[in-house]
Amino acid sequence: MQTSALAYPVALALSLSMFAAGCGDPAGRFQEFTARAADAGAIARADAPPASPPAPPADAMVGAESDAPTSRLPSVSGPVLLAVSVIISPDTPLLFLGRADLSPNPGGRTGILSLHLSPLRASDRGVLAGADLVVEGIQVGEDLRFSADLGQVSLIGEANPISGGNIAAHLMLDGRIVSPDSICGNVLGMAMEPVSFDLAGSTFASTRVTEGVAPASLPNPPPLACP
Repeated sequence: MQTSALAYPVALALSLSMFAAGCGDPAGRFQEFTARAADAGAIARADAPPASPPAPPADAMVGAESDAPTSRLPSVSGPVLLAVSVIISPDTPLLFLGRADLSPNPGGRTGILSLHLSPLRASDRGVLAGADLVVEGIQVGEDLRFSADLGQVSLIGEANPISGGNIAAHLMLDGRIVSPDSICGNVLGMAMEPVSFDLAGSTFASTRVTEGVAPASLPNPPPLACP
């Protein structure tokens, strides 16, 4: 009975010692756990996708929209030199000095083109020769192309570098705006005087010039067709 009585305290002591050995330092183990949890959180945050940038304020977006261009039409309005290269003598063009004006339609993607042109004397480009040629209401599409029927056109012989005779023709322009400085295309129709022939194959081109340009400063030779 004495041996048995001593066994209980020994067993209890052994149990307590084993429990203590299994738990170790509770405070230290808790600190290790929290440190590992913090490290895991840092890794998770590093692997997460970057946060989206904040949306700009509404007034900033409105300002950006107001700065956007409202028209895609090149601004071709201004003084121009226009050359017409006739199929029967392409290197001796008829020359006109004048102005082009382009007014955008509502929405800014199409417009109305007007041409006010004065023929130049063939022997002296500094002298106007004859009545002006005025064409208005030319519809320009979103592709920057246009067609214009000029109707019956008459020019005096001084503006004719080919034969010097008076010109009478029914003219049509099939053109396009190339840039703010250039309009060009094909000339169609029929010439009646001084000789009759089909104008198919003739071309025209305009180039921007400065206001009040001196004749000596006009492009020579001028552009005669689309680039």
